[in-house]
Amino acid sequence: MADFYYVLNYPAQLQRKPAVTTHKFGEGYSQRVGKGLNSNMQTWTIKATDLDLDLASSIDTFLSGKGGTTAFTWDTPLLDTNGAAIQIRVICQEWNVNFDEDNDFSATFQQVP
Repeated sequence: MADFYYVLNYPAQLQRKPAVTTHKFGEGYSQRVGKGLNSNMQTWTIKATDLDLDLASSIDTFLSGKGGTTAFTWDTPLLDTNGAAIQIRVICQEWNVNFDEDNDFSATFQQVP
């Protein structure tokens, strides 16, 4: 089970920007190589609306406890070949919770090795 075990019905957006070094040579030739072993990490933007107050508070408390520095596991919306959610280690350095009639939540999860 993931550390971030909250089950949310939310849209999620995956962004990838592989870390690449490009070496340029004469006559227009170039060579590209990934930086390090983990050059294609994932960044996820997640949002949820209409949360009850207890759930919104619990998510905020969980993320505050991690302080933007401690990694935790999270089940992505992606599925493996067996139909199970793909789990990754992430940090969350920015999130928003609107404590109002909708109790909206948004966060950015960055994959870490």
